Amino acid sequence: MDDLEPAPPGAFERTLCRMAELLAEEFNRFDQLRKTDPAGKADGKTAVDLIALLARTMEKVDQLRRDLSTERNEAAKIKADAANEHERENLAERVAARIDELAEERAREIVATRLPGLVAARLDVTGDGSDDAGGAALRG
Repeated sequence: MDDLEPAPPGAFERTLCRMAELLAEEFNRFDQLRKTDPAGKADGKTAVDLIALLARTMEKVDQLRRDLSTERNEAAKIKADAANEHERENLAERVAARIDELAEERAREIVATRLPGLVAARLDVTGDGSDDAGGAALRG
């Protein structure tokens, strides 16, 4: 089974459609035979068995077509979910990068506006420095 190559896309569905057509043709042939058979050879148990077989086979073909459609829809949904997940991850990365940019920008603003005042107060540049041991140590 592993040696089999996958069928081209749509090949299985085309095969199922062709099977349904052939079964319908066979049913029509049987119906014509039943109508034209004067001896009634197409009646009885054989006719019932043939109709039952055709009906079961057509039901199975129809079920396979529905299953195929369901699987394709599920595969498409999974693919869309994966694409959406990838988009969410990209968006989260962009938002995190933008937050970092804004935080860095804000930190620079804070440093630029407040640091000179803090340094001056700490070094007591504006006063006489008499009560600042750190300022006195730096000056001398």
